[in-house]
Amino acid sequence: MAFVFLFAFAFLSSEVTQLFGLEQLRMLGFGLALAALLFCVLLRTPQLAARAPTVPLVLALLLAAILAFDPMLGEVDPLDYRIALLLPIFVLAPNIARLATSVRLRERAWWWLATYLVASAAVAFVALPEGFVRGREDLIRLDFSGSLVAHAGLCTIFAVWTVARLACAPSTFMRAVHFALVLLASAMVFATGTRTALATLALIGLFAIGSSQQRARELSRLLIVAGGFLALFSAYSLFVSDDFAERLVSGSGEDWSSGRFASQLFWLARALEQPFGLGFGAVREWLRDGRPALDGSHHLEWPHNEFLRFFVEAGVLGLAFIMLLIGWLVRRALLAARVESDLERRALLLAITADMVAQCLFQNYFNNIYYATALVTLLVVLIEQTEARHALERATAGEPAPLSKLPAAP
Repeated sequence: MAFVFLFAFAFLSSEVTQLFGLEQLRMLGFGLALAALLFCVLLRTPQLAARAPTVPLVLALLLAAILAFDPMLGEVDPLDYRIALLLPIFVLAPNIARLATSVRLRERAWWWLATYLVASAAVAFVALPEGFVRGREDLIRLDFSGSLVAHAGLCTIFAVWTVARLACAPSTFMRAVHFALVLLASAMVFATGTRTALATLALIGLFAIGSSQQRARELSRLLIVAGGFLALFSAYSLFVSDDFAERLVSGSGEDWSSGRFASQLFWLARALEQPFGLGFGAVREWLRDGRPALDGSHHLEWPHNEFLRFFVEAGVLGLAFIMLLIGWLVRRALLAARVESDLERRALLLAITADMVAQCLFQNYFNNIYYATALVTLLVVLIEQTEARHALERATAGEPAPLSKLPAAP
């Protein structure tokens, strides 16, 4: 049940919490859900892993150093350090993975995502039918999770995951259900009109080839999937709505330009002035009263790049923190995907990893800590399960336990 509550926050819309005045309760509820999960994990599996949590310890030290400099830069808000909530998840990841196996977390997570997808699609088609009409002058982007990118990310992960499940569906009826859900998830991604989803799909392909032991076979499989995706996108643009296609074609035009590059240059200039950053939460404070004008055509926006945001807010220490965090997770995920024989598990590993990297490059991934925590928890659970199973297989065969010929992941 603790897993259910934690993952529910990834679906909870910011607009809904603001409508009912639940902003403060959301953070409190999220913290309680995470605490309940960790308590249940320690209660069921009290023995910690034998290996030292080296990288989580280094991340904790970097956060402590950032916190030490923060009072010199202004008032410290503990909520700006929400990313620290990931650290106990990393330390207890082996324990969470053992508990997740017993409660069939992966299967339940798929059904939660399926329910979210069907519910959001029903709202879209019933409440906003005009959003699915071709040739309108006004271009609509549909948002159901409080973030266009988060909604597109969830639907993209679910679509890739469900495609992988198609091959092992137990019956013709279930294969039809899975195929219908893939079509629905794709339509919801297109309806958001976010180009980050395309970056996620491209990264999935790159990661799949890079982590494959049979790259020619992997490439041929990806080309088939890419052809199917292009067919879906063409059909959606021709028969449902051409908004996303219009956005891709005129993405550099004035109507669709976000002014992101101008904002990034502004933030980079501020970061270079302060080697230890402006303080965690500085970007939010700058934009609290609205978006100030930068010049005659652009207004200040979020950095839309987590490496830049951490550099702006925490200086070189923040940049080191985010680079270590992302690099560590990506390396472990790709090593796990390299030896993962289960197609569904491998697809989910790569999809979550690619979504994380794409949003860190082009969005504000960890600013939506509810979404990030739920997915990163699922990611480290999958990694731990794959590592444990592979180590057992190697031990049974009388071979050393590392995942590959590369050095073992920390």
